[in-house]
Amino acid sequence: MQNQVVEEKPASNERIDYIDFLRVIALCMAVTIHVSAFFLDDATVGSKNWMVAHFFDTLSRPAVPVFIMVSGLLQLSSDQALSLIIFLKKRSFRVIFPLFSWSVIYVFWSSINTHEVINLKAFLLNILSGNVYYHLYFLYMIFGLYLLTPLLKVFIAQAKKQDFLYAIGLWILAVSVFSLLKKFWGIRFYYLLIPITGYIGYYLAGYFLSTIPLVKNSFLLIIWMIANLATFLGTWVISNKTGELDEFFYGYTSLTVIASAFTLFIYIKQLDVSGFYTRFPNLKKFISLAASTSFSVYLIHLIILEMLYVGTLGITIDSNTFNPIIGIPLIVAIVSIFSGLIVLTLRRIPIIRWFFP
Repeated sequence: MQNQVVEEKPASNERIDYIDFLRVIALCMAVTIHVSAFFLDDATVGSKNWMVAHFFDTLSRPAVPVFIMVSGLLQLSSDQALSLIIFLKKRSFRVIFPLFSWSVIYVFWSSINTHEVINLKAFLLNILSGNVYYHLYFLYMIFGLYLLTPLLKVFIAQAKKQDFLYAIGLWILAVSVFSLLKKFWGIRFYYLLIPITGYIGYYLAGYFLSTIPLVKNSFLLIIWMIANLATFLGTWVISNKTGELDEFFYGYTSLTVIASAFTLFIYIKQLDVSGFYTRFPNLKKFISLAASTSFSVYLIHLIILEMLYVGTLGITIDSNTFNPIIGIPLIVAIVSIFSGLIVLTLRRIPIIRWFFP
């Protein structure tokens, strides 16, 4: 048993601290991606505004990967003994109810925006196909990973370090390296590694990276900078060729985004937050509160953002209101804080609080 990775699992109190930080960071990144998208859509490729929005978007690409790694860490490292049926029931309810309820909410929201009549048949088909609203795909994806969790726990119970490296390396080969070969050299691998595509590598990596020894922060910083620079320059170059945003390097399974997400996860895991908490006593409470609302804020924030963008609230804040250098961080802050306050308020109301897990 000495060679098994599971024996290096961090203490729970340490894990909670950095998990909360990762959740808050990932949420801010997710909101930044959606805010930046408005600026990117309204600007010419290569223009000053486009480059600024592209910069913010590049730095925020690890958002979904970090959320997945946190879920993988929590689920795969859990020592709670649950039968297969009980585990699936608990996980299913946590995903299926928000998925259906928020799909209904966003169908009505979309109907209000587009002035289209709601078609029940189309709505049901869209739920089954995951085509209701673009950010809700995360719920479908995480539910699929929950279904695999019991099998993955069998794997990690006996897995050694080299087993994790092999599995994650094979996943990177399948989802990232093969995509590069297809994109730039037309080399296609159709069936070779289909069984390990998707986001399962992030799910496993969340557990595995929580167990590894300390890595020099300077090394992590260098890799993180190179990865983001490659995403930034790569997207700029291939977008200039067509005059439209090419999101190949933006993809969550892009090699550059994987490197950025992995290094960010490890860096935050190693971060000594005790000094921050000593200097700012209320910081831990704020981070914990923000982390506890991160899932609900993720679900609601697009409504708030779009209301601001179209002027539903009586004021219009869009890509023409501010310079993106100021506008993007400002809008992210407004949307995140306002969404968080709404979540905290509605959680106090019986029944309605079920919509805000």
